[in-house]
Amino acid sequence: SYLKQAKSISQINVEIIKGLKLINKHKIYEANRIFKDILHKYPNHSVLHYNLALTYANISDFKNAKKHFEKSFLLDNKNYLAAFFTAYSSVLLNKPYHEDILTNLIKFSSKKRVHKLKILYSILQNNPSINIQKDIENNPFDIVINTIIANLQSNHEEYKKLAKKLIKILPNDLVANIIYTDEISQNKGTKEYAKNIQTYLINKSIDISPLLYGSTFPRELYVNILNIAGSVKYLEKVLLNEYPTNQNQIALKQSLAYVYIFTKEYEKAYQLYNSLIDDYKQDYPHNLYLGALSAIGSGHHANGVALLELANLNDNLLFESRYALGLLYQEAHNLEAAAIQYLKIGNNGFKSRYIDFELEH
Repeated sequence: SYLKQAKSISQINVEIIKGLKLINKHKIYEANRIFKDILHKYPNHSVLHYNLALTYANISDFKNAKKHFEKSFLLDNKNYLAAFFTAYSSVLLNKPYHEDILTNLIKFSSKKRVHKLKILYSILQNNPSINIQKDIENNPFDIVINTIIANLQSNHEEYKKLAKKLIKILPNDLVANIIYTDEISQNKGTKEYAKNIQTYLINKSIDISPLLYGSTFPRELYVNILNIAGSVKYLEKVLLNEYPTNQNQIALKQSLAYVYIFTKEYEKAYQLYNSLIDDYKQDYPHNLYLGALSAIGSGHHANGVALLELANLNDNLLFESRYALGLLYQEAHNLEAAAIQYLKIGNNGFKSRYIDFELEH
């Protein structure tokens, strides 16, 4: 019995290692598929749920991320990161989280861990009052935690030190380079910022594999920052060069579609999102919402409404979708339907990342 159990554990570990190797290469969709396959055989494995949740979070499917982070913590209540990431996912979904679980984790943790937990809690609450960790391990996770706090505190000197530390450890990493570019551009005006983007973020040494194989956050951050310098077209050329030979079509299509929104080629974006949703079953709310934006931009308003309704069906607290839907109904003079969407958002300080509007007098 013991030998059979040991064999089973080693098989799980081998499969998990395969998935982790793919994650280190930014191949998030492939890792996600591996973890899902193993989970059918071993549904009560805490680490497996945790790693699967991370892959979902990487592609902005926070509903599934929350579900698996929560399960991971239930199976192993020593995994404090699973508890915190459950709460982070809840915040991103505009849903409540179990605050008492987090406060108890902080209360009963060792002295060595308690400060890190307090920092994670402060970031969750967008509260800059906590002190930055001192004597941290030289790993990207702890450095980034401190970087977020330094940024919340507008502590430029500390932010500068941490940005340099991060890029020293990860010289080719896309996000590390974006943070470094942001740091050296602080208080220097838009022209200098744009010049630094051209200098530091458009070169062949930066690893753009997240755009080719996976993560949403680096993709959207990179496109947004290139937009400041008017350099999104550069990225379009790079991605189109990859298109004929890239086997991981999902991530590449995601990147191209997002680029087309910023280059105002909405019809191209719309066709790609349609393919992602229909052919590749990438129908989680974030994708449905971006598909709806490109549908609206390309004049397919009815399709835009349908995609936004689907996004709300998948996650009825996605405020971006509700806001866009409200505006579309208002534009069509369906004021009652518009009011329903606005009331469900409520007066909570929400501000859209993508949409503004003008009222006609």
